Amino acid sequence: QFILSVATTEPRKNLSRLLEAYALLSESLRKAYPLVLVGSKGWLNQDLNKQIKSLLNQNQIISLGYVNKQQLQHLYAAAKLTACPSLYEGFGLPIIESMASGTAVLTSHKSAMQEVAGGHAMLCEPLDVGSIVVGLRGAIDNEDWLIKAQTSGINHSNEFSWQRCAELTTHVYST
Repeated sequence: QFILSVATTEPRKNLSRLLEAYALLSESLRKAYPLVLVGSKGWLNQDLNKQIKSLLNQNQIISLGYVNKQQLQHLYAAAKLTACPSLYEGFGLPIIESMASGTAVLTSHKSAMQEVAGGHAMLCEPLDVGSIVVGLRGAIDNEDWLIKAQTSGINHSNEFSWQRCAELTTHVYST
């Protein structure tokens, strides 16, 4: 069991605050649910890279970098929770991918994330480390919520497909 974060290392992904929040969890929670970072290298990430390196050196997190699609699907399915407290997203594909794998999601109440989550994720204030801590704890410690989020998330993710996207786009252009 682990907490998964799928994000490019860049400021809008808010990984710095996620790492701060994770470090504030109890040692027993961090041991039970290591934070696994997955994603490509981004931009403006020098300070974030130092923060990641420090936590790696303390064996606080696991950083896998880029993984292929099949590996990512396995990670989503194996995770206890996917944490996506981004500051903004164009869409928020990791939210839907996680839900489709039956994994609960913690995400921001900002931008597209809340809309994409559709009421099936734990929401947090992305600029408030304390809110992210409360969201992480609340998601992990509430087994009833986790079960409900896993089931409702799978059903919600079924509403999204590339076929449906194409159909809706075609409809917009034809009206």
